[in-house]
Amino acid sequence: MSRLATALVHRALEGDKGALRLLARRLLPLIHARVRLRLLQRGEPVHDTQAIDDLVLAIWLDLLAERGRGLRAYDPASGESLERHAIRLAVEALERLRPARAAAPAPEAAAPDPAAEAFFAALAPEGRLVIRYVFTDGVRPDRVAEILDLSRARVDHWIEVARAQARRAQGLETTGESP
Repeated sequence: MSRLATALVHRALEGDKGALRLLARRLLPLIHARVRLRLLQRGEPVHDTQAIDDLVLAIWLDLLAERGRGLRAYDPASGESLERHAIRLAVEALERLRPARAAAPAPEAAAPDPAAEAFFAALAPEGRLVIRYVFTDGVRPDRVAEILDLSRARVDHWIEVARAQARRAQGLETTGESP
């Protein structure tokens, strides 16, 4: 598989449009998820999906710059997968393009639900991403597991945490009743 990944990178960077599309389909969802996670970890807002998409595009273009120098450096013998290599490069690009800074106060918006705010604040960034992907964006749990590089059981755990919280918020027992 690693030889195929290396060949895919080289074909894509030499101008094979089909290979570039395949490489983008393979790496962009992972890069997108990691950028979101990193921004959450830094305490930055991730609600502006257009801004996140623009940032991911800038990072993708950074990865392709200089004839894809960083991607070409992928070496399967290092034991690192192409996906992990690309994510590492993407995080480095994120730090260059958008250095961490003190989070600015968010603009005034509609009054948030204090219970929802408390629930999300108590979650690990990983849990927030899982819940957003599944319940807000409608992404299937198996795809979320793939995007976030988590086990399906871990994704199911976060889904159950959200459902249990919803049952408690609605005053339902946690014995299996669904909202």
